[in-house]
Amino acid sequence: MDNNIRRGAMALIVKGNKILMGKKGNRPGHFLNNAWHFPGGKAEGDEQIEETILREMKEELGMNIKIIKRLCEYTLTIADSQSHNTVFICESNDTPVPGDDLVDAHYFDYDDILKLRQKDTFERLPNEVKDYLTTFKAPETV
Repeated sequence: MDNNIRRGAMALIVKGNKILMGKKGNRPGHFLNNAWHFPGGKAEGDEQIEETILREMKEELGMNIKIIKRLCEYTLTIADSQSHNTVFICESNDTPVPGDDLVDAHYFDYDDILKLRQKDTFERLPNEVKDYLTTFKAPETV
């Protein structure tokens, strides 16, 4: 993979028939400025991508999560920056507490996600994520 392409991870944290979204704080110029989005972040150094999502959810939401499965990977280009992202389906029994650069976090059903989404960023999501959002069910726990 090109060394100029950053690696990132995104979590679809499922609880019942809802998925967690976080609201980014006021960050002028950031493509998610004051926007609701699915939480995630960038890998640090040689960190495994699974380690990235576990660390980011702890930093951004104070949550320990369990990865259920890797949903997909995709490359996102914004202006002159590219990132290769991995999307995980996750669950957690922890209550989200916004931290890092998030100012709010709640679980939403699909209809609410469509109302809250930032159109241009939602359209950049891979089809696997869009399809999952329209058909997801709570993960079965053993």
